[in-house]
Amino acid sequence: MNAVRYISIAEFLEHLEAIIMAIWVASTFIKISMFYYVIVLGMAQWLNLSDFRPIILPIGFLLIVVSIWSTPNLLEMVHFLSTYEAIYLIVPQTFIPLILLGILWVRKKVKGSKRGNTHAQNA
Repeated sequence: MNAVRYISIAEFLEHLEAIIMAIWVASTFIKISMFYYVIVLGMAQWLNLSDFRPIILPIGFLLIVVSIWSTPNLLEMVHFLSTYEAIYLIVPQTFIPLILLGILWVRKKVKGSKRGNTHAQNA
């Protein structure tokens, strides 16, 4: 935001903070919506539900409660993120997807080897 204050395009486009804030809020809304959808869909698949719509409201309520409970004010959130920033940014966004990718790779290998064994037994 500090850098945006100094932007001046053709000396008549100034004070672009509102545009940057709108882009930031919109992108944050899209990111939260995407994560919410993935959580609801994943939970429905995990529970073997035929439809994910019945769990939208309970999971949304739990997300709101946990978000308020985890950081009740901005000062605590800033202190938490400055203290544990690397762990909570690197682990969920890097290691968990890599672990899931590894599990998928192992499942494909095991499934492929079982398929190969059945063809060898039939011959």
